[in-house]
Amino acid sequence: MTENPLAQPPRPTAIPAGWYPDPRGSTQRRWWDGNAWTHALETPPPVTPGYANLPGPTVSRAPSPSAPTVRRAIVGDAVPDTSLPTRRQLRDAAAVSEIQRQFAGEAPAYSMGPEVTATQQPQSSFAAQQFATAADPTTDDAPTHPQMTEDPAGVIDSSVVSTIAPAPVTEAPVHTFAQTFAPVPAAAPVSANTFAERERADVERSERERAESLRRAELGAAELEAQRLETVRLDAERAEAERAEAVRAEAARIDAARIAARAEEALLIERAERVKQAAVQRAAQAAAAAQALATPVVDQYHPFGMTPTIRTGTLAPPTTVSTAAAWLFSLLPAVFVGVEFGIATYLPEFYTPFSQGGTAFVLVIAAIALAFADRRQLTQSGHTVTASPFWIVFTPAVYLFARAVRTTGQTGRAGASWAPLLVFAVVAAAAVAAYYVTPMAERIATLFA
Repeated sequence: MTENPLAQPPRPTAIPAGWYPDPRGSTQRRWWDGNAWTHALETPPPVTPGYANLPGPTVSRAPSPSAPTVRRAIVGDAVPDTSLPTRRQLRDAAAVSEIQRQFAGEAPAYSMGPEVTATQQPQSSFAAQQFATAADPTTDDAPTHPQMTEDPAGVIDSSVVSTIAPAPVTEAPVHTFAQTFAPVPAAAPVSANTFAERERADVERSERERAESLRRAELGAAELEAQRLETVRLDAERAEAERAEAVRAEAARIDAARIAARAEEALLIERAERVKQAAVQRAAQAAAAAQALATPVVDQYHPFGMTPTIRTGTLAPPTTVSTAAAWLFSLLPAVFVGVEFGIATYLPEFYTPFSQGGTAFVLVIAAIALAFADRRQLTQSGHTVTASPFWIVFTPAVYLFARAVRTTGQTGRAGASWAPLLVFAVVAAAAVAAYYVTPMAERIATLFA
C-alpha cells in the first residue's frame, strides 16, 4: 500500500532574492532580498499567460447573483483565452503544481539565487495561504494581474515562475532601505478535495444570498404595498372629510340665503304696509279737505243784509276769549288799593312814599307776567293773532283794549272780548273813589303834612 504523499510534511524551500508582485496590491513589483520585503519598486513588463496547458480541477463555481458575468479560463479548458488570468485560476494552477511537486519529492529549481538547504523551513504554501485568507467570491472572478502574498513562496511555484513573471535576479537594487517587511507565516498545505468543498460552499453561499435578496425584495414589496394601501386609505379619508366639509359649507350657505330671503321678504312686507297706511292717510286727508271746501260754514242766525262769513281750511275757530290771566289783570287796581290800605292801617310806620313806590313796581311786574300768561292761553285756545304784552308799558288799559280788538276779529264775540277792559275800568274808578271818601285819605294827608 502506497502512503499518501500529501500527508507528508513539506520539504524545506528558500525563495531567492528578486522582483515579485507587490503583496500590498499595487500594480508594481517589489524587491524580495531573500529574507524580507524592501521598499524598492519597479514597473513590471507585459506578462504573457502560460497557464493554459497546466492540468487542474474541472470543478467550476457558479457566479453569485451580484458578481459580473466574466468568461473564466479554467485550467484544462481547451478554449484559448487571451485575457489575463483570474485569481482563482492562479490559485488552482499554483495549488496543482505544489501538490505535484510535493508528491514527486522535487524542489523548485531557480535559475538564479542561493541553493536550498535542508535546514531551511518553508515560509508558506500556496494552498494553505489561499485558504487562510478567504477572498470575496464576488471579486475572485475579476481579471487582474498576478498578486502575491507577503511570502512569495506561497504564491509562485518554481515550475511556473518563468511563464507568469520574469525570472528573479540575485542582484539587489542600487538603493537599499533599512526598514523591511517580515513575511506572514503560512499554514499547512491542504488537499485538492478541499477545493470542491470550497466551490460547494461558495454555491451555497450564493444561494443563501439570492434567497436573502428575494426575501428582502418580498419584504420590501409587502412594505411598499402596505404603504400604498395606507396612502390610499388616508387619501380616501381626506377626500371624504373634504366632501363632508363641502356639504356642511353648502348647507350653511343655503341656510344663510334662506334667512336673508326671509328677512328681505319681511322688510318688503313692512314697507308695503307703510306705503298702504300712508296712502290711506293721504286719501282721508284729501276727502276731509274736499268736504270742507264743498260745505260752507254759515252762522245759525244773522241780521238781514249781512253777508255770512265763509271760512276755508282745516283750522277750527277759537273756542274762548276769556282767560284767568285777563281777569286777574283787570283786578290789579283793587289789589293796589287794598295793599295800601292795609299798610296804612296796620303798619303806619311803614307807610311811606318808598313803600308806595315799591308796591307799584311789584304790581307792574305782576301785570307784565299776567299779560304773557294771557297771550299763551289764547294761543293754546286757537287764536293765531294776539296782542303784544308790551302794550302794558303805556298803561294796563291800553293792553286790554288791544286784546279786545284781536279776539273780537277772530271769534266775532265782542261781549266776551271787551269784558276784561270794562271790569278794569270799574275797579280803578272804585279805588280812586275809596281813596277820597274814606278816613284813610285824612290819615294819609296827616302823614304827609
